[in-house]
Amino acid sequence: MTLTLTSASIQRYLADNLDQMLGSDLVVESHAPMKRDDEVAFRSLAPRLSVTQLSDITLTHKDEWARVQLKLVDDAYPLQGNLQVGDTPAATQRAVSQGPRVGEIWLDSRLAIKLRTQVGDILSIGGTDLTLSAILFHEPDRIMEGHSMALRAMAHTMSLKNTSIKSSKVRTRY
Repeated sequence: MTLTLTSASIQRYLADNLDQMLGSDLVVESHAPMKRDDEVAFRSLAPRLSVTQLSDITLTHKDEWARVQLKLVDDAYPLQGNLQVGDTPAATQRAVSQGPRVGEIWLDSRLAIKLRTQVGDILSIGGTDLTLSAILFHEPDRIMEGHSMALRAMAHTMSLKNTSIKSSKVRTRY
């Protein structure tokens, strides 16, 4: 009896929280962006759609550097759940419902420490200057990356629209 109730409780918890853990109802991932017609068809089926792109890059600040998983997000990200950010790597976290604005970059706390950065610093990616505006602690869709020790950065897609990011691993999510 106890085992059945425990199993039912776990199932109910997962059913209630899976969308929150994924950051959406459904995730489609590809190593290449969808063709325009496919994306239009996809958008016609979904009431809301967010497109993110993950790239492995090297990020530098002054004399420090690190390999980073950069997530480019749009205005709709995240579709469900909240991001947790702060002003320093040890700050009290606050929930926000949208990612970085155009011209901003967020670094996870380990990356901010490694690069010796603080909120207000300018970082450059492909010749585009971005202002570090928050320290990133939690992404609702992080479960999609599995267990990863990668240092993380997040920027708005439009911040780097005219920049070519060279990466051997690029994944696009819808």
